[in-house]
Amino acid sequence: MARHWRAIDQALAAPLECFVTLKIPGREGALQLRGCVGSTVARLPGSDAVVASALDAAFADPRFPMLTREEQPGLVVVVSALTPMAEVPGADAIVSPLRELMSSGCFELIVAAQDWHPREHVSFASNHPGRMPMETIELYGHPQTLWPDHCIQGKPSAALHPDLPWERAAAVIRKATDPRIDSYSAFRNNWNAQGNRPPTGLTGYLKNRGVEDIFLCGVAGDFCIKWSAEDALQEGFRVHVIWDLCRSIDPSSDELVTRALRSRGADIISVLKILPSR
Repeated sequence: MARHWRAIDQALAAPLECFVTLKIPGREGALQLRGCVGSTVARLPGSDAVVASALDAAFADPRFPMLTREEQPGLVVVVSALTPMAEVPGADAIVSPLRELMSSGCFELIVAAQDWHPREHVSFASNHPGRMPMETIELYGHPQTLWPDHCIQGKPSAALHPDLPWERAAAVIRKATDPRIDSYSAFRNNWNAQGNRPPTGLTGYLKNRGVEDIFLCGVAGDFCIKWSAEDALQEGFRVHVIWDLCRSIDPSSDELVTRALRSRGADIISVLKILPSR
């Protein structure tokens, strides 16, 4: 037990990004917002950040008057501690075979897709006070997963993996650059407020070069790879997904994802089909 509390003490001593949301009982017992203050920048130790945000939510949220003594009974305090985006499980294991594949000369054209989020991106839970990462909201009439802050423009987390031979890539498609729209697919963004999925330009780039077959791999298999494969099929490409060079955020979904892609016409293959001597 002593070790457990020491670990908590150390965690609370580290700088922390957090929000504190205050809610009070409203009509018919429903909770209503009473204040929410926090920061996506870790300026204070965790314990100090929580206290400061709670006080500001109670007395300095400009949307509400100061919390009164009468409101304190039944007050609900929600602390949302923001954590760095977790790595996709097992992603490091695909780096070496992917490097070999990129260097093999098997492909005439290599294109990378790179997430490039502005800090105020709509998909970040930190931009939705009171929400937690991995919650789902409705955005423009469609489900939207809220993610921890990740792949922020110009930050190390957005960089392409340094151990891959990017000098062999002919182009890099940066996606999720619009703060108002998420973007899983390399071909089209998610839905915007007008109900459209704006193109990234990759379809035209590939078709202008006579590309007919596309081989996909990388992360995350259950989001970016899946959506890219579906869009590529819709655009008329023959799609081959090198599934043993993909890793998913939720590995338990792999069977469902591959089954769905096969049903749409994608070819699910192993890297050994391309590099049989590996």
